[in-house]
Amino acid sequence: GLKGQIQRESSKRELLADTAHLNETHCARCLRPYQLLVNSRRQCLHCGLFTCRSCSRAHPEEQGWLCDPCHLARVVKMGSLEWYYEHVRARFKRFGSAKVIRSLYGRLQQG
Repeated sequence: GLKGQIQRESSKRELLADTAHLNETHCARCLRPYQLLVNSRRQCLHCGLFTCRSCSRAHPEEQGWLCDPCHLARVVKMGSLEWYYEHVRARFKRFGSAKVIRSLYGRLQQG
């Protein structure tokens, strides 16, 4: 369910990215107009679109803001360990599974 929601939000973001002038004056998620003090705009570190205060979250490690769909995508990726599998696949791209196990087992024996 969450992955479907993420895909719907990404298709909405693609449409809004085509209309850049709309993203300059309105939130990319809720389409509310920006106001100086009440509803200021913030740029997402991941997708680069502007969102309002209520549609974004602070990301202290990278010292910036993430829009809610990008934040949700990161949570799903971390929760499903997809980032780990991508890292292992990229690292051991040319090896079979037996070589991967031997390499990992050898590191455990040395440590």
